[in-house]
Amino acid sequence: EIAEVFFIVLCAVLIFSWAGYALFRHDYEAESAPSTVNVDLSTLYRACESFLVLLTTCNFPDVMLPAYRASRFSVTFFIAFVVLCCWLLQSLMLATVLGAFKSRAGQQFG
Repeated sequence: EIAEVFFIVLCAVLIFSWAGYALFRHDYEAESAPSTVNVDLSTLYRACESFLVLLTTCNFPDVMLPAYRASRFSVTFFIAFVVLCCWLLQSLMLATVLGAFKSRAGQQFG
């Protein structure tokens, strides 16, 4: 069960990475100022890396800002990622891990 949910989360991150790369790579290539945070969507590898870090929401505004400067409507893409992956899928992952823990603890101690 845990592997299935992990695979779903990974697929969602890869799909959003590909879509972000396809939609916003030119906005990130145009960024000439050095960034204090290492975020980039100019290559597919860097997009995957940025969205995996974005999954923790520690760099949410930093990933979104170059695309936001180009178009304010791009914020909907990043909000959709945060809602789907960070809130829904991460909650599903936590519930799956907790359910597996409870069943194993019940088998071991019950």
